[in-house]
Amino acid sequence: MGRTNNSTSIFEQEDLFPLTTIPEYSQKEEEITSSNGGKNDCASSNESCEKKNQDHDSINGKDIINVDEKELKMNFGLRKNLPEDLLNVGPVPISINENKLGERDYGGAGEDVDYVMSGSRHRRMNAVRIHKENQVISAEEKRALMLYNQYALSSKTIKNILENSATNEKVEVHGWIRSVRIQKNVSFAMINDGSSLKGLQAILTVEEAKMYRTCVRIRGVLAQSLGTEQSKELQAHDVKILGECGSDYPLQKKHHSMEFLRENLHLRSRTNIFGTIIRIRNAAVLAFQNFFQKNEFFQVHTPIITSSDCEGGGEVFNISNKLPKIKEKSLEQKSQSNDFFGMPVYLTVSGQLHAEMLAYAMSRVFIFGPVFRAEGSLTSRHLAEFWMLEAEIAYLFELEELLNFTEICIKETTKYILDNCSQDISFCNQQIDKELIKCLENTINNSFSRLSYLEAIDVLSKANQKFEFLPKYGSSLHSEHEKYLANNYCCGPVFITDYPKEIKPFYMRINPDDKTVACTDLLVPKIGELVGGSLREERYKILEQNLKKHDRSNDYQWYLDLRKYGTAPHGGFGIGFERYLQYLTGIENIRDVIPFPRTASYCKY
Repeated sequence: MGRTNNSTSIFEQEDLFPLTTIPEYSQKEEEITSSNGGKNDCASSNESCEKKNQDHDSINGKDIINVDEKELKMNFGLRKNLPEDLLNVGPVPISINENKLGERDYGGAGEDVDYVMSGSRHRRMNAVRIHKENQVISAEEKRALMLYNQYALSSKTIKNILENSATNEKVEVHGWIRSVRIQKNVSFAMINDGSSLKGLQAILTVEEAKMYRTCVRIRGVLAQSLGTEQSKELQAHDVKILGECGSDYPLQKKHHSMEFLRENLHLRSRTNIFGTIIRIRNAAVLAFQNFFQKNEFFQVHTPIITSSDCEGGGEVFNISNKLPKIKEKSLEQKSQSNDFFGMPVYLTVSGQLHAEMLAYAMSRVFIFGPVFRAEGSLTSRHLAEFWMLEAEIAYLFELEELLNFTEICIKETTKYILDNCSQDISFCNQQIDKELIKCLENTINNSFSRLSYLEAIDVLSKANQKFEFLPKYGSSLHSEHEKYLANNYCCGPVFITDYPKEIKPFYMRINPDDKTVACTDLLVPKIGELVGGSLREERYKILEQNLKKHDRSNDYQWYLDLRKYGTAPHGGFGIGFERYLQYLTGIENIRDVIPFPRTASYCKY
């Protein structure tokens, strides 16, 4: 549906895509460099200079580049519905810097080239204009400009428009009508494309405003908003429906519970709360990436299918697809099993052991990927498929150093989220947890508490609180214990260190007391365990004994080999990414911070 008016619209009165001059990228053009620094030298290479300029003419003292129409269409990726006359541009004048005429220098990449590098179609076309009469364009800049226009998306996000477009500027907006306020002669519709929380308010006719949840394209002019909730609004001149929304749309204009939205996973990302979670999730990934790259880590990729179970809990998903018939006899002879891989394999529960292999060569590595646990419990903290961020660090000699690095990692990442997702975090603070920002600021500004496992058991035993599971030495801490320590006793994040070796995996380094291991769990308020880490056992003989105790000697000879051939002190940690998102957003149920949750008896979509 396009808007029709008796008066001529602004898009008919004035060409929205003015195109006066287009710099050319000729594949025939060659760079001419001299041996004294790369400047063109016509005096010493007349033949090369003539070849360089053979495609140029001159009009009024300016160089002319004859633009081939076919090449223009290819390089600019022009859409089929663009007016054909936009392509008939003819020769393009480009001024030459008079001070460098002898050198035929078109300027360096650092020249102040007045391009408009933006995404909407008319700004895209404007991007190739030369606004200054005496503009200097280098060959490198021309190539960059052509590549930009060849691959840049034609539409701009609403976030981009709000941040970079000026009032009185013509824009084209794509999105969904999220909400509508209808008045007597005019209506206000909030258009949202997911790029930001609030979206852009558009002034529509009363009839157009009835298109609730419809996907639209709106052309119009940005104006200063008279309202207090937004600085700019869109005065629409042309509205086109891209996709209608049926009246049976499940997410009507009312409050919906998290449980109801969980039953409509394919639609729940369209709500404000889940759009917020997705943006925060994206920012958290970027924040962790930035942190580890800054600290000279290499990101590595470990397999999802593995023959290892580093946690030893038995909560693994077996892969048991049978081997197909194989014609080659050599392959038949190699496999003594009907299993596809010739041995039992699983979906990974952690990439740690593979990361250790790589840390022995690269010193500092990290992984970010999905892991799988056959957890039967349907708690608010557990998923069958979730994402883990794991780091392995060589030359780590003391547990204290691992604790310090983990604390810095959490603090810097959290600060990045507060600084770059302030609108979304404020929304969570308002709608979900009124203490959220205060809690996150406390995480950033205060040191994390530290307790040994023995001290933690003592605190829990003396606590004036009734626990379902009695805290006792030699038992793992339950969720209720973790939350008490973080919420009530420490009132903030707390490291619990030095657990008994009997309740921890074989790879953790045994302390001098021969009773505990050099490990830690980071507990945070309302969530419990967020991070688990340890020094790894790098001593061959002790690790060999540990493997025998856990009945794993035959399966992990390769793991022993790492200690046999140039062992090094090392350690690492893993962060449950979805639990961290719970902490950032205040969301109670872990199934609501991942787009498609997988739990026992549930694998929809």
